[in-house]
Amino acid sequence: MRRLRIPIAQIESHIKTDVSLFQQDELLFLEPFLSRRIFESSEQALFIAFRKSGKCIALLLELDGEAEDNFPVLEAFPQPLLIETTDFLMRSRKKLSGSVQNTCSEASQLMQRTERTINQAKNEGKHLLFLILDLSPLLDALTEISPSLDRFTLAEDLRGGLSLLTTDQGFCAEGKDDYTIMALISKKAHSRSVLVHQINNLLKREWFGGREIPPLKIFSRTWPEDGKQAEELLADFILKRK
Repeated sequence: MRRLRIPIAQIESHIKTDVSLFQQDELLFLEPFLSRRIFESSEQALFIAFRKSGKCIALLLELDGEAEDNFPVLEAFPQPLLIETTDFLMRSRKKLSGSVQNTCSEASQLMQRTERTINQAKNEGKHLLFLILDLSPLLDALTEISPSLDRFTLAEDLRGGLSLLTTDQGFCAEGKDDYTIMALISKKAHSRSVLVHQINNLLKREWFGGREIPPLKIFSRTWPEDGKQAEELLADFILKRK
């Protein structure tokens, strides 16, 4: 549990540039944080520092057991990628440290959650708006930008972020294929445009770095106007489990 918990001051005292290559005789400061086997078998190490406002916020460390020139040319390391990754880390930490807990439900809980939310809307004398989003264009675009991203994990991350728009007055859940189902209790039957605007802004800001996002395909249902039962409202988008 203590390994690799390197004090930031110690890192800063040794890392003078964003990308640095150290040989074995320069790695003594790492010895307390590595196992004896790993330390003695590491001939060199590549450090990539991710900085924001001059401060190191994250560090990528790669250890190599051979003293050959296997690492990329340091001068050729893509600075735009370094900046983009730093911004991504900052946005991720901001989301993770947020005090608002997401309300994303698993597919197996969808019908139960829908019925419970319908009853809540009924008791409050309000409407229940469902937005069904096809995440495929977003997932395709993001995995094209960063092919190493895991599509399943990315979809879960998107749902978790979208669920923050439904806190206290609704929920977000997995549908079939790449569909995500959002439900929001509303005083008005047609609050669709407002929520769609919020969704677009959230996706653009948090996942696309302010760039335009692919056109969203969004279906909508309203309770009780389009149906009074969960199955009647969501049957076309429910994930079928074997």
